[in-house]
Amino acid sequence: MEGVIAKRLDSLYREGARSRDWIKVKHLRVADVVIGGWLPGGPGGTSVRAVLVGARLETGGPLLFVGSVSSGMAGPERRALAAALSRLAVPVSPFTASGAGLGLPRGIEVRFVRPTLHAEVEFLELTDTGRLRQPVWRGLRD
Repeated sequence: MEGVIAKRLDSLYREGARSRDWIKVKHLRVADVVIGGWLPGGPGGTSVRAVLVGARLETGGPLLFVGSVSSGMAGPERRALAAALSRLAVPVSPFTASGAGLGLPRGIEVRFVRPTLHAEVEFLELTDTGRLRQPVWRGLRD
């Protein structure tokens, strides 16, 4: 289930109207993911538009692509992350993708990196294809 609805005991339901008397509490999950690439943004690609993340089913196993994360990053963090990821550049994808590949639109510039940085993301659920649904960036992990 996605979450629960909480309401004040004495409140009435009003169709089409929102109020603080009824609150939806989403059930969010947290995942530790590995950054394997990024999409540049800003002038000259000096900012991160999105990070491409993966997960390993076992230690040392292949890096499975689980999605891209663009929500939750502030401007200064996007620029600092771009600088850090630029130092980890590699010419080929570190991901083992499913038959659908990475699922990115054609013509998008992708920069792949050595998969050494871990990050934490929140998400609603995993899709049937193993992708994170509505992922939100929480930050790099130690």
